[in-house]
This record gives sequence, C-alpha cells and structure tokens, in this order.
Amino acid sequence: MLSHIVISISDFDRAMAFYSPLMEALGIDPRFVDAERPWAGWQSSPDPRPLFVIQRPYNQQPHHPGNGQMTAFLASTREIVDQAYAAAIANGGMCEGKPGVRPEYHANYYGAYFRDPDGSSASFAIRRSDELVRYFDDILVGEVLILGPRQITEEDSLRFCNEFDRLPVHLYHAHAKNSMYGELIASGLHTLSLTASIVVDGFLVGTSMTGASGMESVRWHRPVTLPNVLSVRVSVLEIHPPKPGKSYGVVKCRLETLAQDDELVMTATVDYLLEIKPT
Repeated sequence: MLSHIVISISDFDRAMAFYSPLMEALGIDPRFVDAERPWAGWQSSPDPRPLFVIQRPYNQQPHHPGNGQMTAFLASTREIVDQAYAAAIANGGMCEGKPGVRPEYHANYYGAYFRDPDGSSASFAIRRSDELVRYFDDILVGEVLILGPRQITEEDSLRFCNEFDRLPVHLYHAHAKNSMYGELIASGLHTLSLTASIVVDGFLVGTSMTGASGMESVRWHRPVTLPNVLSVRVSVLEIHPPKPGKSYGVVKCRLETLAQDDELVMTATVDYLLEIKPT
C-alpha cells in the first residue's frame, strides 16, 4: 500500500546515530546513505518497498514535528520491541510509553512509544490477529523453538528477591562472596519466572493456549550470575488429542533455559492446553 515514509530531521549526524541502531534492532537493512544531500533510507529485505527515509525538509524550512502524526514499526516479537525501545532511549529518544500490552487496541497488541531527537513521534508494535494463531492441530512432535533473549540485571534480581526470595545469597554482596557461589546469583524462582515469560511472549501468545495442567521435573543445573542474558529452547515432546467432550488437547514441552554462555541453567517439563482449530 505504501511506497515510502519520510521523516524530516534537523541534524543528519544526530539522526543517523539515533536511527541506525534502532533499525538494526528491528532487523531493517540500510538502503542508501547520502550525507551531502543529506538523506538516508532503510528497507525490510528482500522487499524493496516500503522505504523509511530521513532527510531535511525539502523547502529548507526548520523541522517541525507533526502533532498527531506517528510512524509505527512492526516487530516480530515482544523481545524485539523491548530491544528497539531500549536502543531508541539509549540514543537520545524520549519516552512516550514504555513497552507493554495495549488491550484497548488489540488483545495481544504489545507496543512502545517514543519521540526521536527532533521530536517526531513513533512506536514499535507487535500484534497478532486470529489468522496468526496456532491451534493444537498445528503443533508437531519434534518441533524446537529458540526463544529470547531476555536480560536480567543485578537491579532486576534485587527487586525480585526483596519481594519473593529474601535469601542473603541473593541480596548481600558480602554474604554472597563468602558463599559457595562467591558472588550474587539470581533466585531460581526468578529464573523460572523469566523462563515462563520468555515462552509466553515468544510462543504461547501466538497460540490458542487456554491454560496448563502441570509442570514437572523442574531442575536448576547451575546458578545464574549477574548480569546475564537468558534464552529458552522449547522442544515439543508429545501431543495428546482432546478427551471426549473437551475442546483442547495437551502439548507436552521440555523447556531448557540457557545463560549467555549457552550453558544450561534450568530445565522443566510443562503440559500446555491448546484449543483445537474451529470447524
């Protein structure tokens, strides 16, 4: 429907320093850069259009951000929304709304809002319509998904442990230094919670999941040091068709949580309940 979108800027170098890492986080490739004109454009390969272009106003008048105008970039996962938002804020952007679900737009609409250094309004968003839902019938035994990554900082860990797991090894450097770990480590419960969140955002939010009937064989294989970056490998082990009178089947998955060095830190097996495809 669109050929290109143009955002006017006042300082080309500043705009490039802002938009280049943002586009990289979104996986949008540079198409051209001409510092003499000056202007630059990006595209989502392999399609040549639409283009996102930044340039000084054609009429040589000062830039003015349009009130009520917004450019929204589509992201494929919630993690990418988070990463792109972080890149925008780290490079001079102004927050207009932190990443989160916006149910007033769509049940699964997850977005973040910002203004660039020139004041232009933009957002990142992921939305899943019913057409994108995977039902029980669409899941295959043997499927493997790699989800994440998700960062965990010392501040994140302290915030969680002050409320849910007040063991000294999670809260106090001096105590942790004299422990068998030698440093602060994340709570296993925090690792479990992050694992569940990564799986929901990267997999289950796009399915017809209606619940879960149990989790078993939870094991922590090594401590999660701080800061760290976690990812989750999901393997579909079994599928069990709906019992008579039920509209959902059981999908048994093995979850393997990996640290930033790709070492295994936690495993668990979960039975997810997914609705069958409507007839």
